[in-house]
Amino acid sequence: MLPIACVLFEPDGKVRKRTSPYTPEWVDKLYRGCKRNVTGSLEFICYADRDYGFEERFEVRAFEHEFAGYFRCLEPLKEPCIFMGLDTVIVGCIDWLRIPGESLLLPKDPNVDKACNAVVICNRGLPLDRVNQNEWRNEMDYLNALPHTRIDSLFPGELKSYKVHVKPDGDFPQIVVGHSADNIPGHLAIFQVEFKMQRIGAFQEPQFSRHAQ
Repeated sequence: MLPIACVLFEPDGKVRKRTSPYTPEWVDKLYRGCKRNVTGSLEFICYADRDYGFEERFEVRAFEHEFAGYFRCLEPLKEPCIFMGLDTVIVGCIDWLRIPGESLLLPKDPNVDKACNAVVICNRGLPLDRVNQNEWRNEMDYLNALPHTRIDSLFPGELKSYKVHVKPDGDFPQIVVGHSADNIPGHLAIFQVEFKMQRIGAFQEPQFSRHAQ
């Protein structure tokens, strides 16, 4: 599997207030969720703007490009990787993310008919040196302008928004995306046993725990 990558940085003037709740704990939880649900070894990389003293052991890299705000989410895509936002919860096996051939795969935005960058499968690095932040409203507009395939078209139902899909009907996929820090309570922790109970119809409402992941 490609390396799984994420980013953590202090909010700046280009970042909305909702980013501020993200802490090193979110990165540790994402790492543990990925490690539990990947067959074989896991290469996990976090791009960070300083030393955050993470509890888990994984590779931490500094940002190389002078991007501002959410454009920093493009940094991992300079190399082949699977990028995940910190508001991502892994609730089942994610081996299916091994999708060869396609250069760039993006999930559909749950609210509008365009792609978002909640989970990005980048099989070939993007030429980020050519990105002019002044030409794009945000990093998602830039990604939408690139040729890409929708993850949802290849694996429908395996990647869902908690706020749009899961909360109304309680149907858990393999990956749940929060789409901001305040959309899933309890720091995005879902017990694996609850996912299994949901599958057999023995579970009604997900319980979140600060230490589940």
